[in-house]
Amino acid sequence: MKNSACLGILAVLSPKEFTFEIVTSAPDTVFTLPLVSVGGYTHDFAVTWGDLSSSTITSYDDEDKAHTYTDAGTYTIRINGICPGFRFDNGGSRLLITEVKSWGNVYLRALDFYGCSNLTSLPAQPKKLTQVTSLFNIFRSCSSLTAVPDGIFDNNTIINSCFYSFFGCSSLTSIPANLFDSNTLITNFQYCFQNCTSLTSIPSNLFDYNTAVTTFDSCFRNCRSLTSIPANLFDSNTLVGTFKYCFQNCIVLTSIPSNLFDYNTLVTNFQYCFQSCNSLTAIPANLFDNNTAVTTFANCFQNCYVIAAIPANLFDYNTDVRTFDTCFRHLYAITSIPANLFDYTTLVTTFNLCFRGCRDLAAIPANLFDYTTLVTNFSSCFYACTDLTGAAPELWTKEPEPTGTSCFYNDTGLSNYGDIPAGWK
Repeated sequence: MKNSACLGILAVLSPKEFTFEIVTSAPDTVFTLPLVSVGGYTHDFAVTWGDLSSSTITSYDDEDKAHTYTDAGTYTIRINGICPGFRFDNGGSRLLITEVKSWGNVYLRALDFYGCSNLTSLPAQPKKLTQVTSLFNIFRSCSSLTAVPDGIFDNNTIINSCFYSFFGCSSLTSIPANLFDSNTLITNFQYCFQNCTSLTSIPSNLFDYNTAVTTFDSCFRNCRSLTSIPANLFDSNTLVGTFKYCFQNCIVLTSIPSNLFDYNTLVTNFQYCFQSCNSLTAIPANLFDNNTAVTTFANCFQNCYVIAAIPANLFDYNTDVRTFDTCFRHLYAITSIPANLFDYTTLVTTFNLCFRGCRDLAAIPANLFDYTTLVTNFSSCFYACTDLTGAAPELWTKEPEPTGTSCFYNDTGLSNYGDIPAGWK
């Protein structure tokens, strides 16, 4: 290690430096640069530590990447040279960094601030981050980050994934409208904004240029302050195959745009998509009309407590569906089921827990399951639907007999309750 006040002064003038701020709260605190190996590339840079000392780093495991600060205080660290891999990955000195001041041009290829929960701000000017190919974990669990600079990814045209990019950014209140406009190769937005619990809205054109995307699984999961979904949010994402958990636990969301999925004709999975959206008041009648490849609606509307009705023709075009397990569980406000709800879903094999706990449900249509002849499992389907009256459909008489464990548990108001086999109640 060498000391140089001169190096620290010259660093202020260099636009090439990757610069960030750390805060130490106690004497003799060690900060370690989170360097990682990147195949085919070597670390070779000078670092000034902000306390009039500097080091030269020649490999990702160079012992000089750790520096001890004698005094508590705020320090600006500057990297000048080649630094291909810089990833906190929820470890090391992640809690000391508070601000990125400049991205510089240090040939970064692998980058993340995962777990940097005291990081509060980022610069724009990302012009030299052109070699970063993935935003995996890049700002994951940066829980003090309140804003993302407009244009921060504009020059990252080879990015192919936003897996966990902003997961757990719980102070983030908004997303720049054009955040991903230049990132046309992205295929994955899985978990991208999950647990962004302060996020209140989504820009309507956020994904307009991301035409290669195949998954939005858990993308906005647990965004507990999100009040609405733009109607045309997914119009350009025609290759998407799954929306599993996409809006799960968006607890203040009150409505779903009727045309939200109109252009997502390849989707096969809506499992848990709106589960626990417990302020949601209605399901649009034509919501899934164009999603003819869907095979599962398992848990899709589970725990949507205030939805008052199920549209009669909701699944008319979803002829490939195999499971409705737990789909409408705990819809406390529904009082009826459309008689023709499942008329076109003839390939379904399981209704396990489908209407469990729908306590205000008054009756089961006699012909509800007439066309679902392949079903092998009705377990707990109407479990604890305690307001049911009229006759239960004699599902136990089907050949071969499906599994019906606790299908009509505690539904004692059914007129033929005494005829139901013991194992079915």
